[in-house]
Amino acid sequence: MSKGSIIKVEDNLKVREWSRSIQKQKGDSLAADHESTLSEFTHVHLTHNNLQELKEAWDQLGMDMKQIFQSMYGDIAYLLNVEVDLGLIRALTQLWSPSYSCFTFNQLDMTPTIEEYTALLHLKGVKLDQVYTKAHKPDPLVEKLMKLAGMGKAWAGKQIHKRGNSEGITWNSLRSLLRSHPDPDKSLDILAVGIYGLVIFPKSLGYIEAAVIDMFGELGKINPAPTMLAETFRSLSNFRKKGGGHFVGCAQLLKVWFHSHYGEKPKPTLHAFTDEYSPLGEFLKKKLPNFTKDKWIAILRNLRDEDVKWRGFDNIPLPEQKNVISFEEHLKVVPTEVEVVRHDCELRNVEKERDQLAEDFTDLQASHQKIQGKLKVAGMRKTTEEWERELREQEMEAG
Repeated sequence: MSKGSIIKVEDNLKVREWSRSIQKQKGDSLAADHESTLSEFTHVHLTHNNLQELKEAWDQLGMDMKQIFQSMYGDIAYLLNVEVDLGLIRALTQLWSPSYSCFTFNQLDMTPTIEEYTALLHLKGVKLDQVYTKAHKPDPLVEKLMKLAGMGKAWAGKQIHKRGNSEGITWNSLRSLLRSHPDPDKSLDILAVGIYGLVIFPKSLGYIEAAVIDMFGELGKINPAPTMLAETFRSLSNFRKKGGGHFVGCAQLLKVWFHSHYGEKPKPTLHAFTDEYSPLGEFLKKKLPNFTKDKWIAILRNLRDEDVKWRGFDNIPLPEQKNVISFEEHLKVVPTEVEVVRHDCELRNVEKERDQLAEDFTDLQASHQKIQGKLKVAGMRKTTEEWERELREQEMEAG
């Protein structure tokens, strides 16, 4: 653990104390006469797309192709195996506060952050300060489809459909290309856009909106996490205000975020610092409870501070900075930063003790050899008869 990280731990404590003092001084941000108009109950509907083809396509990829995919798109493929917990999502929706854009669990206020979503998905090399915005004059959808699929204009034009007020394409238009495309790189792109359209932004069953394809074309230039959060927050707020609706955020990622803070606190592990560590991959190894909405609400309304695992996402590298710990590595740290600092110090102490014992043993061996040499030179290695004769002589001299 570097000195800079220890300083950051201290900074976190200062910021937390500052935040608490400001809140006490200034009070609530809402007007004193504010009255909530939120519905007492919320009915949430989720789009359940059939993901079997995407799962099979991912499973059939070789290790090299999987690594290429992850280097471009992070760990989004792991979302295919995250089961949607409808009871949990409905409970979270019920406890969402549109006024504060956070969940209120008993006396705890929590909300997902850009840093958390970015790190959970293990997105590498994204530009944190670049958020996706729709171009004033975007390229026609037909051109985006041609670029995405590597197909001609005639093919692309036939795939465009309209649902409601938005253009898009059906997944059926791309599924045939997923396995039969002659260009392996294009197959990876189609797999990724399928995950984005059917899992991360599942607005309509089996349908991928033009906005998703437009944002997909900007990946590598922008960080998709803010857009994911924006859709999630908008859905949650609309549900609470209207008393129900259709959830268009990523229910799988919201579930992973929640369980990253709730549950048994794991012991500190150095494995969490390795570049191969995957938060989503580790999540899939967990055995999670399957509660109803009412059971989850009862748990969340009685949540205590000690029931929650807190993580800090400070020390985010700024442009031109070098030799800093990235925010991804901070998310990889399952224990708190204080625990990691303590664990690091204990590990160094053990190593010092081991080295000292080895050094002491070497010195002891050398000393033993020196003593043996001196004894031999001094004639200490005598026979029993010689010792008895010498003792008698000394007794006679003493007498």
